[in-house]
Amino acid sequence: MSCTVFEGVSSCFNLWASSSPHPLCPPVPRNKSPPGLEGRTQRYRESLGKLEKAAVWFNARKDDLKFVAHLGDIIDGHFTWPEGIPSLDKSRADLELVAKVFDTIELKKVHVVGNHCLQVKRTELLARLDTHASYYAFSPCPGWRVLVLDTTEVNTGPMEVLKPDDERNRQLTMEATLWWDAPENATKPNRQPWNGMISEQQHDWLRQELQDAEQRGDRVIAFGHHPVGKGSGREIHMCWNSDEVEKTMINSKAFVAYLNGHDHVGGYADRDGRHFVTVEAVLECPEEQNAFARVDVYPDRIEIQGQGLLSSRVLPLLS
Repeated sequence: MSCTVFEGVSSCFNLWASSSPHPLCPPVPRNKSPPGLEGRTQRYRESLGKLEKAAVWFNARKDDLKFVAHLGDIIDGHFTWPEGIPSLDKSRADLELVAKVFDTIELKKVHVVGNHCLQVKRTELLARLDTHASYYAFSPCPGWRVLVLDTTEVNTGPMEVLKPDDERNRQLTMEATLWWDAPENATKPNRQPWNGMISEQQHDWLRQELQDAEQRGDRVIAFGHHPVGKGSGREIHMCWNSDEVEKTMINSKAFVAYLNGHDHVGGYADRDGRHFVTVEAVLECPEEQNAFARVDVYPDRIEIQGQGLLSSRVLPLLS
């Protein structure tokens, strides 16, 4: 792909910016108020058809786009709260139903792991979505680097089913326990079981990727599920170690933007000239609307062209 894409000849990449299709559970649209929902209707049954329409839209523009990204919660998962009784077979069936629609998209697909995704085994999720790891980096075109983060890697309670009892997961559990039990975190609004954070190991990887990008002269866009930029999402939905991750990002000259899902109402924050965008969820769209976007990258700006509920934005880049 030639560098003329940054001059507006075509897009650098596409984002399907939804935080959750949630196709089957429950069987009809509901209007309940669990924490953070505040009475908004969640339209589970309608979401799958909206994904199908988005897939047609993407395929019609496949020669003009580099990839499609989904920002987590590909399913809702069948889980009885607060009793904590998962129904793996039902969650697996939901995953297969949604994944088959993603299979029809004739572009590279980038999947972010969300908290609801983990109502199936993590290894099963990644294998079905043909994703080799839960966090990784790639270069869609010269001069740009995309970092895919896993803000669910460190989690607690019922978020992740069938977590393997191996050395790595014992380390992650210890990190979760240390954060959760720390007195200074006891009253933080984001100390919620639906949130999580990146591990120390992943944070080291993030620092190294940003450092390498600086040395190459690349610009970096990151994707994740939970908000990390202060003010870009409601506090009860922020990544546990969002302050530390944000600091790492904005301390890098290479970093320009972070896009995430999780907080369905969306949000935005400019932090020291860098952009943190929480995209609106298709799950809560009005019946006749959708929620996805095309993202075009230029030398001096990023343009998010929202479709339906998803907000359009022009994000100026620091020189």
